[in-house]
Amino acid sequence: MSKVKIKTLKHLENSVPEEITGYSLSFYTIALEAWRRGLKVKFINRVGKRNQSIRYQISSKDKSYEFSGSRNRDLAEEGRLIVMDKQKSKEYLLKANVPTPIGKAFYRDSSDNQIIEYANKLGYPIVLKPISGQGGEGVIANIQSQDELAKAISYVRHTKKKYKVLVEKHFSGEDYRVMVVDKEVVAITKRYPANIIGDGENTIQYLINQKNALRKKHPMLSTSRIKVDDELKEMLKKQSYSLHSIPEKDALVVLKSKSNISSGGDPVDITDEVSYEIKKIAIDALKAIPGLPSAGIDLMVNEEDNTAVVIELNSQASIRSHLYPIYGEPRDVPRKLIDLYFPETKDKARNDYLYFKFDIIRNNFKKGIIKEFTLPTIPINSIVNNKIIINGNLENKSFCRWIRKHACLLHVHGNVKQITNSKIEVVVIADKDKYKHFRDLILDNKVDNVVIKDYKEIKQTEPIPSGFSILKSNDIIKNRKEFKVPSKKFSKPKLENKQDTIQDKKITKKRKKSPLPIRVLRKILRQIKVR
Repeated sequence: MSKVKIKTLKHLENSVPEEITGYSLSFYTIALEAWRRGLKVKFINRVGKRNQSIRYQISSKDKSYEFSGSRNRDLAEEGRLIVMDKQKSKEYLLKANVPTPIGKAFYRDSSDNQIIEYANKLGYPIVLKPISGQGGEGVIANIQSQDELAKAISYVRHTKKKYKVLVEKHFSGEDYRVMVVDKEVVAITKRYPANIIGDGENTIQYLINQKNALRKKHPMLSTSRIKVDDELKEMLKKQSYSLHSIPEKDALVVLKSKSNISSGGDPVDITDEVSYEIKKIAIDALKAIPGLPSAGIDLMVNEEDNTAVVIELNSQASIRSHLYPIYGEPRDVPRKLIDLYFPETKDKARNDYLYFKFDIIRNNFKKGIIKEFTLPTIPINSIVNNKIIINGNLENKSFCRWIRKHACLLHVHGNVKQITNSKIEVVVIADKDKYKHFRDLILDNKVDNVVIKDYKEIKQTEPIPSGFSILKSNDIIKNRKEFKVPSKKFSKPKLENKQDTIQDKKITKKRKKSPLPIRVLRKILRQIKVR
């Protein structure tokens, strides 16, 4: 069995639900940071037939901003329009004397021959990439000859249908993603191209599958697995490999020309190792684009002579690699972003004991049941986070429901769990006064056949979801400190007979018919929002 340690910020441990993976980590952790500071967070349904983006609004008493991912839509719109066009952003960078590769844009009416002619004059190696786009899609780097360029043009313009392209001089170096917030470098990730390490026994295809199995279990990498496509096969061919080749033990096989995490790249944090000169180039790049308070700056860095060029800027940069690097320290980018937009909440009281579940919100957005959802307010000052262990005659099963009912009426967060007929555990997070009132209410209850003999209170440190729920013994959030990949596949359990199959189909059919909007809304109120 293979194991990989998952490292993240202390206050995010066991606070990010398992359904939040990949790019979702960006918006979730920023919204969570704001919510834990006592700011109002509202999610807005922008889901359509083609667009499934979810926006969210963060508000204080004095101001309100709408976000998409890490981008402030109210303050960064001008900068977004510039950086979406790689040619236009290149012009702004050159005007500000920020180093960036020489290049030229070609549009839909440009012929393939015109692109080839320009590349021949510019000199190889070159890079071909779409003028607009993200995640490294369609970017072909280190093109060494006219023949390679012709294949790249065919792939990008005719297979990918990206007719507007940019040709620029290739700069040899290491790929850095620098997160700049308000003219400060807050995180730097070095990105290594998708790769596998030979073991002398298995084929490249097998090793890719094995690595993808690892990435699938990682919260940040699960949506960014290595894809076997024409680009990958071409890279293997350059190294005299095919998917069926068996590399020697410890041989490094590079699978992609670009290092994007979304293309299978590996992220390593190097924030503390990068020189002032390189960081200044990233800061100057942000300054060169008007109306851009923060961005992810992609640099190609020659580490030997400490020089770099700006490849592109991302106004809605994913911050997931800074939160969950494979190696190095995680960086608190959400904190820096909320500090920028809501400086009055900096160094104030916060509540790191609660997190919110998002799967129910997302599902009901997709179904069109709700148009927006505001997270419940949570206690910030004088927080009590205790587990109350109650012993006595507790056989009445309605007692747990009674506890939940009164918790919701009092706007108390937590959960209750029946351990045995003589023992119940109640986790409560509330301000000091509400906690005392709720505890006394439980101890003085008038529920039939419930007799409390004694109780004790234990300080609770593990974060829990907001709202108040009744837990079963196995309802515990899974720890993401490490994940395991089984060394062999397991077959599905066999049914005893055909009758089991028929019965299973009947159950499935009933379940499909049963959910109604009112039931869904009740579930939302119970699990997410305190009534």
